[in-house]
Amino acid sequence: MRATRKRLCSALLAGYVLFSLYAAYSVFLRPRRPPASRGGPRQLRLGRERSSLGNEEWNPWEGDEKNEQIVSQQRYETNIQMLKNMKSQQEQTDLKVQIWGKAAIGNGFIQIFKTFQ
Repeated sequence: MRATRKRLCSALLAGYVLFSLYAAYSVFLRPRRPPASRGGPRQLRLGRERSSLGNEEWNPWEGDEKNEQIVSQQRYETNIQMLKNMKSQQEQTDLKVQIWGKAAIGNGFIQIFKTFQ
């Protein structure tokens, strides 16, 4: 019973090691083949279309991308302006809070000193 279990486990372990070695070979050591290209008239037709466009590639979403970029630039500028406005407003309110906070602390000390006299 133990011998068969031991053989089975060693066979499974050997299979696992062999599979791992094969996987490592196929991922890291196998030479790369260039991808298969489609031959025929379609490839010739695409070549003619590309040569007529020159070096630029045709992008059907080019107009949408430009509009999106303009809108995002405007949104960015308005957000920056809003942040500047909020920052200036916060600075003004912070100063008022600090002044009144110091005045309240001073009033508290004056009342405490009056009670001890």
